Amino acid sequence: MLYRFMKIVCVAVVIILGSLLPAQSVPAETLYESNAETRCMLGMHVGQAALQKQVPEPWQVISIPGGPLKDVNFFMIFIDPIVVQDAQGKPNPGGGSPKVVFAVPARNTQTNEVATLVTGGYTANPSTAPGPYKNFQHAPIQRVFTRKVLDPKGCTVEDAWIVGETDKGLIELHLQYQPGPPFRSKSEQKVYSAKDPEFFRIYRIDSATDMVKNVPMNVDRIKDYRLRVTAPQMNGIFDGTEQIITISAIPLYVRQVFLP
Repeated sequence: MLYRFMKIVCVAVVIILGSLLPAQSVPAETLYESNAETRCMLGMHVGQAALQKQVPEPWQVISIPGGPLKDVNFFMIFIDPIVVQDAQGKPNPGGGSPKVVFAVPARNTQTNEVATLVTGGYTANPSTAPGPYKNFQHAPIQRVFTRKVLDPKGCTVEDAWIVGETDKGLIELHLQYQPGPPFRSKSEQKVYSAKDPEFFRIYRIDSATDMVKNVPMNVDRIKDYRLRVTAPQMNGIFDGTEQIITISAIPLYVRQVFLP
């Protein structure tokens, strides 16, 4: 029964995210990269005015109007790559470093297109900054992931991230939760750069998602949660009024990256 409920939740998430994507693929696409990774994604509602300052005209930050992502206007995505390959299938060591991505749903007020904009992020490899979106900074990133099997019927997962130096972390996240059966889905995303709004990449994704917390759907398998953000670019955004709407553990995230 729980699995059926979570499947319905995840299907709804795919539908909501699909509403943020273009209806048709862009012609003459060129394969740039393929990768496989694990992720942890936080969807939250933060101060709209401060967030809008990071988005260029004619884009306007929006809050997702309904469904499992209702009221989300900011995503923080923690990425731990496993395999990164170029268009010829050769390993790309430079792309295999952990990253943290900041992204917002936004609407182009001139064309009415709704899409995702990357507003910034951190990468553990200095050679990958500022990156394709031209707004990433270098910072050391540590991740400690532990999965404890308690008995044949369940287990506990701990996932801890430190972005920045240990004694002055820019972002610190600690999660402890009871995992559930992840839901497998495929999707396509068109993602723009907030630094260079003419630039975008197209992602075709095959993923497995476990929504361990979701406020609109009254799901909460979190046993411990701590988030501390002191990154300068988050000034005014994390002011104590931010609200966590959803937390997703993504143990499988396989995608192809295309350029138009």
